[in-house]
Amino acid sequence: MKLKIALFFSIVILSVFLIYLTLLDKSISYLAVGDFLTVGVTAETSRNYSFTDYVYEYLEEKNVVDEYIKEFADNTYRTTDLIRDIKDNKKIDIEGKTRTLKNALIKADLVTVSIGTNDVISIMSSENSNSNFYDYLDSILVDMDELFSLLRQYCKEDIIVIGYYNPYFGNKKFDSAFSYMNTKVNYLSQKYGIKYVDIYDLYESNLDFLPVVNDIHPSSKGYSSIFDMVKPILDDTILK
Repeated sequence: MKLKIALFFSIVILSVFLIYLTLLDKSISYLAVGDFLTVGVTAETSRNYSFTDYVYEYLEEKNVVDEYIKEFADNTYRTTDLIRDIKDNKKIDIEGKTRTLKNALIKADLVTVSIGTNDVISIMSSENSNSNFYDYLDSILVDMDELFSLLRQYCKEDIIVIGYYNPYFGNKKFDSAFSYMNTKVNYLSQKYGIKYVDIYDLYESNLDFLPVVNDIHPSSKGYSSIFDMVKPILDDTILK
């Protein structure tokens, strides 16, 4: 009789433990890093609302998200800024608690990254830019390779990188530059086991995503459309 009782309680304890592990495994820490796309700077309003906020809402609806951090992002960031922040282990305060970027990367079950657009715009707008501007773009890609290596060094889980659109519609030089970047960064993503979201054609066919002429920032609809492309990746990876 005592053996049966002991066996019963053992089964109950094991069941509770397995349920705990299941719930614990689905408690997702989401880190969003990068530039204005991560911050969510919007062309037509003063409200910042990024595709990352839609990702967070979606995870919250699924009852799987434990924390959401995007305070490391900055709308002016270039690739080297994010590299510096990781190497320096940048610290921020969230609700009275100090968090470091390396710790956030290590803890993260999901990381989304948007970076590189400011780099390209700076180089392409420079007076030093010439017919050999691909040499300048290649220098960005060297930084991008270093960044991806750093991200993978600290985060072993799912990383999603957002590609590029041409914010200056009709400018063929920028078309060539961002198309080139999409191809090369997609390749680097595969090298490091990172999911890549190519949004180039999406923006080319929806000019309302960039409602203000010469403003590089998307509309609210532009941000939600980026999320629409990220969502299937979430369904097939972290939510599977």
